[in-house]
Amino acid sequence: ELISSSTRGFVASFGSLIGFLPYRNLAARWRFLAFESWLRRKGLDPSNYRQSLGVIGKYDATGFTDNPEIEEDKGTTDNADGKIAPNNMKLEELLMIYDQEKTKFLSSFVGQKIKVGVVLANRSSRKLIFSIKPKEKEELIEKKRALMAQLSVGDIIKCGITKITYFGIFVEIRGVPALIHQSEVSWDNTLDPLSYFQVGQIVEAKVLQLDFALERIFLTLKEVTPDRQMEALEAVIGDRTAMDGMLEEAEADAEWSEVESLTRELELLDGIESVWRGRYFLSPGLVPTFQVYMAAMVENEYKLLARSGNRVQEVFVRTSL
Repeated sequence: ELISSSTRGFVASFGSLIGFLPYRNLAARWRFLAFESWLRRKGLDPSNYRQSLGVIGKYDATGFTDNPEIEEDKGTTDNADGKIAPNNMKLEELLMIYDQEKTKFLSSFVGQKIKVGVVLANRSSRKLIFSIKPKEKEELIEKKRALMAQLSVGDIIKCGITKITYFGIFVEIRGVPALIHQSEVSWDNTLDPLSYFQVGQIVEAKVLQLDFALERIFLTLKEVTPDRQMEALEAVIGDRTAMDGMLEEAEADAEWSEVESLTRELELLDGIESVWRGRYFLSPGLVPTFQVYMAAMVENEYKLLARSGNRVQEVFVRTSL
């Protein structure tokens, strides 16, 4: 019997036992509309929110399904047909309304007695997890297990794109589904996958995670492509004359207290002959804290690169060490 609900699923009782029926383990007819479909029902364009969703969404291996079909408009609900006035409606407000309607939809099932399958029964942790999702065909299960046994984290594989959503790209590897989460698509967090990739496209990806408990495969695209920003920074670190279009040389910031403190501390060290600033840049990428990189020594000089926010400062150190 389903005794309570939330956006995460149902608490269910089986005799004197209490277990949990996760939302991801629900059959399609029990599911509320996917957020993109819900936005369309409200008369809004999902493409206006994909970038923000990619930033807000956090990677959670248990929070996504490797079956893209469940993201279709299979959920049945009468609550999602009302239009929302898009004027100045923030994404956070839309998500709050979405969760409210999803909660109301799921609460309509509370009190029902249903047949479930037990997917986890752990006595030591006192966990009991149920599922009412139709079982995959045995052939696909065996194929997935066989593939996962052959793969290792770090492997580079070819896969075909089957669906692109706001939270990632669904692909198939030899007929087995896998997910590339939005955060693993590109080093550029502003990239819209729909403008760069298309269904049916064959791409190379790296195996990021093999979840044998849930039998899921997670891949990354960005780790098989160069990080242009890091290449630019490495160019500055490694060669005093090297430049890259990603960095914009600018007038030095005389009020950068962290750099001043760094140079003073270096000057106090034994064996340091002199410390001076080099070029100053503005970087397209941001870092939240003050960071210092060190390059290899050239003759008796070290080159450091101080970063904070979008500021980048070369610092040279001559030493007798």
